[in-house]
Amino acid sequence: MIPGVGLSTQAATVISGLIGGIIGSLGTYYGQSRLRNKRKSEKSDWLRHALLSELESMGALDDWPLEPPDGRVPTGDWLHNQVFEGMSTELGMLSSDELHALIKFHGEAKHVRSDIQSLPSSKEDWSEIAVNSIQSHLVVTKRDHQAAIHLLSENIDNDY
Repeated sequence: MIPGVGLSTQAATVISGLIGGIIGSLGTYYGQSRLRNKRKSEKSDWLRHALLSELESMGALDDWPLEPPDGRVPTGDWLHNQVFEGMSTELGMLSSDELHALIKFHGEAKHVRSDIQSLPSSKEDWSEIAVNSIQSHLVVTKRDHQAAIHLLSENIDNDY
């Protein structure tokens, strides 16, 4: 028995063991939680870098003039979305603003790609309305492209 406390040595040992176990468990939980959050943050940053690389590889979009010469539309597959589609299951790790900007951009880009692909093969058969529509959609696509790049760049290394 411990003098002045009224606890037996066995009870003191049990209480010490319980307190030690609780402290150890809390420490382990805290350490695991920090590690899990760090891995999640690293994975989110990796996703942002991958999506940002894809967006930055679309330099032709940046080079496309806001007021192109009459009758011109871009050619080629420079509005691609392989990374965006391939990582669709991981997109929930992004902020809602980033996700909104990416979906808006890729939706607009898909619309532009579809419009370009639907043009007749002969340039002489292109209607002025179709070309003007594509050109106006490209203005919106360029704006959405820059917004998505800006948000992803700003949020790299931020925790969400």
